[in-house]
Order: sequence, then C-alpha cells, then structure tokens
Amino acid sequence: MSKQTQEALNHDGFGATLLAWWDDLEHDTGGRARLRRARQVIDVVACPAYHRLLWDMQGLGRIDSRRLPLVAMAVSRVRRLTGHQSLGKTMARPREGGGNPRVSGLRFRRLIQIDDRQELWAPMRRVLALVDDTADPVSLARDLYFWGPAVKIRWAEDYYSTAKKAE
Repeated sequence: MSKQTQEALNHDGFGATLLAWWDDLEHDTGGRARLRRARQVIDVVACPAYHRLLWDMQGLGRIDSRRLPLVAMAVSRVRRLTGHQSLGKTMARPREGGGNPRVSGLRFRRLIQIDDRQELWAPMRRVLALVDDTADPVSLARDLYFWGPAVKIRWAEDYYSTAKKAE
C-alpha cells in the first residue's frame, strides 16, 4: 500500500467522507438494503451506492477498490454508533443483564484467524448482527480496509481486556 493511500485513510477527510456517505444511505433505503444483503464482491460493485462511496474516496487519494466492497457492505449494516470504540470492545461487551460477551470467544478467535478478506464477508455479517448492528463506522471501515495482523492484535487486546472487565 502506498504512503499516499495510508495518509488519505488516516486523514480526517476519510472519516468525514465515510460518515457523509453513511448518512446518505439513510435516504437511499434501496441502496442500503442492496449493500446489506450483499454476499460477495459482485453484489456490492453492482450497487450505485457503492460507486458513490468509491468516487468520494478517490477524491481523497488513491484507494484500493478491491478492499472497499467489504467496507461498504459492513458499514451499510451499522445502525447505531458506539462512539470511537473498536469492534473488538463492542464484541466483548455483554448484553443488558447478561454476563457473557455478545460474541463468544470461539467465534471471536475464528474471526481473527481469517486472513483473506473474501472469507470475512459471512463472519462480519454475523458479528454485526450479534452486536445489534452497533459500531463506529469510521473505525470499522479503517479496520476492514487495513485488515491484517495489526488490526487483529488490536481487536484481540480490546476484546479480552473488555471481557475481563465484564467478569
């Protein structure tokens, strides 16, 4: 990944652009529904809502269009915001009145063992459903775009430190 791409995605413009697109999905219920139902890359890239995101992101710098479809699918599923909290923490938080994490330790370990972005589609849909479609869209987008060892380690640290506090 180029330094220019890294800088574009870490710049505040990335968050503002993504949140503006996410807000626009509230008015494009058909586009949101198509993205939420997406099960593979072709389902996403055939959706005009995705191309609006791609166009807006390309204005920030060079964007890898092979990474963006997973981001669009996942972010389109988010209904409630968590603030600036990683999905690792959200997965570990128990439900009201419950003691167990929303996402079991086994499911979490299986998730962070995935290396190929193409294999993340179904597990991410399930995880987001388990956390009631609650996430920080910007954090989620960055983490899925840069999916790799650094993100997995941070999620593991967040998950296990949060789960331990809930015990």
